[in-house]
Amino acid sequence: MIASLHLETNDLERVKTLLMPNLQANSSAFLRVSNGWVHIYFDQFLDDGDRDDFESVARGLSNFALTVSCFGEEIPARINSFRNNLEVATATKPEQPNLSFEDLQALEDAGTLKGYERLEFEAGKPGLAEFFGRSQDE
Repeated sequence: MIASLHLETNDLERVKTLLMPNLQANSSAFLRVSNGWVHIYFDQFLDDGDRDDFESVARGLSNFALTVSCFGEEIPARINSFRNNLEVATATKPEQPNLSFEDLQALEDAGTLKGYERLEFEAGKPGLAEFFGRSQDE
């Protein structure tokens, strides 16, 4: 599965700030700045990839910068471009765009991943009330 976004900006910190609310619990993304673009590779859309959820994230980020999304089960991947929450172009790319999240994960596990930053959102652990099924007002 291919699930990546590419934003035309060098402002990695702003992208991370905008991206965090869109990460699901216990998910992560690899980010990299290269040639005026921030590249984001997701794991949260890989298992039950929902194109609508993915495009919602892309559209939201397009209010900040031109956003190109690559999403698909197999090659060719579908490429959509968004600016200011509007789709401005659609295309297909015959080869896999860049790397997938799994490729980057394998490189990280091997200790050979360079130039990428991992952004993770871990769900908070439940307190005793939640553990025992009690509500806050009990």
